[in-house]
Amino acid sequence: FDLMQAAWSLKGNSFSIRLIKELHKAGTQTLDQGKYTSGTFRTTDDIAVVNSDDEIVHQPPKHDVIDRLLSRVVNWLNATDDDIHPVIKAITLHFVIGYVHPFRDGNGRVARALFYWYMFKCGYTGFRYIAISALLKNAPIQYGVSYLDCEHDNLDLTYFIKYQLKIISRAITEFVCVYERAASRMRELEDRYSGLEDIERKIIGFVAGEPRYRKKPTITAREAESLLGVSFNTVKQKLDDMVTSEILGCEKIGKSTEYFLN
Repeated sequence: FDLMQAAWSLKGNSFSIRLIKELHKAGTQTLDQGKYTSGTFRTTDDIAVVNSDDEIVHQPPKHDVIDRLLSRVVNWLNATDDDIHPVIKAITLHFVIGYVHPFRDGNGRVARALFYWYMFKCGYTGFRYIAISALLKNAPIQYGVSYLDCEHDNLDLTYFIKYQLKIISRAITEFVCVYERAASRMRELEDRYSGLEDIERKIIGFVAGEPRYRKKPTITAREAESLLGVSFNTVKQKLDDMVTSEILGCEKIGKSTEYFLN
């Protein structure tokens, strides 16, 4: 979530090595720094990509050429070339980070974040709701093979681009299906709760899974505070009032109270 927020907030920035490091820092700063060293390129070569049998399938370039390699990509992306579609450029950024492996760990998340960042930058803001990462994680072998096919064919990116386009197409199709189901559900809710205040209708949208808000079927007061941009006390009181009115139900889970649609 933090990394996606960073990709969105940085969409107005030019592509640079600094941007790559900022995204890595945003996605790893709360993790074990002995493993991730947030925002810092690796300074050793004791790293390799292995398969499920611990066999080395990719040996990244030496650490002392990372800046030079990525600088070439920065110059390429920032050059004016409207003949290449933005999604192809975004996929190329994804590939480059995975291939160069500039960080000790967290390269995959940065690669995916750069894809989203460039799509946002080029005006494809709908990708905020398109979940590509889950599909890639569900098929790690095919994902890895698409990398290896490129490497074994003189870095011809066609294999990786075709695979990523297939994943993107699937992700968009799944989103449309989810959206249509949720839109139908929201129309039912509109009829049922047409007399509610705007804040109450938005809360129902959150917990009913309206795609433009969230897919989670429950919400906490803290989450609602962030989503609605109003004070915690106001949100908490409104949620409790909706429970009293039997619009919502609630359940204590750990230290948090989860609210859900009755």
